[in-house]
Amino acid sequence: MNLTTLFEKVAGKQKQREQARVNDFRSLVAAIANGQEPDADRVDAVLYDSGQSLDDLRAAVEQLQKRKAMKAQLDTMPNLEAERADLETKIGKATEILNAAEAKYAEMVNPLRWRVEVIKGDLQQMWNLPQQLVETCPYPGTGRAGHADRPAETRGP
Repeated sequence: MNLTTLFEKVAGKQKQREQARVNDFRSLVAAIANGQEPDADRVDAVLYDSGQSLDDLRAAVEQLQKRKAMKAQLDTMPNLEAERADLETKIGKATEILNAAEAKYAEMVNPLRWRVEVIKGDLQQMWNLPQQLVETCPYPGTGRAGHADRPAETRGP
C-alpha cells in the first residue's frame, strides 16, 4: 500500500466534505433568504457541520437579502435608462417647440415694443407742449392759446 496515494485520497475526501459543508451552509442561507423555513434540526446540523454560529447564519441571510435587493435595483437599470432617454428626447422636442415659439413671439413683439418706445418718446416730448402753448400765446389772458392762427368761424366760444 502506498501511503502517499492514501493521504492524497483522504485529503481529497476532506476537501470534498469541506466543500459540501460550505455548499450546505450557502443553500441554507439561500433558502432562508428566499422565505423558506427549514427544519430546525437541519439548521442545527448544518451549523454544526460548517462550524458556523446562529449569528453567522443571521448575518449571512441579511447580507444575501441586501444583495438580492441590490440586484433587483440593478435589474431595473435598463428600463430606467430607456425611460430617461425617452424623457430627454421629449424634453429636447419641447425645447425646440419653446425656442420656435419664443422666436415667433420676439418677431411679433419686438416691433411693437419698438413702437411703444417711440410713442413714449413722442409723448415725453409732448408733455411740455401745453405749457409752451400758454407761454407762446399771442393773446395772453384770453385762455385761447393756439386759437389765434385758426379762422374765427372754426374757433370755439
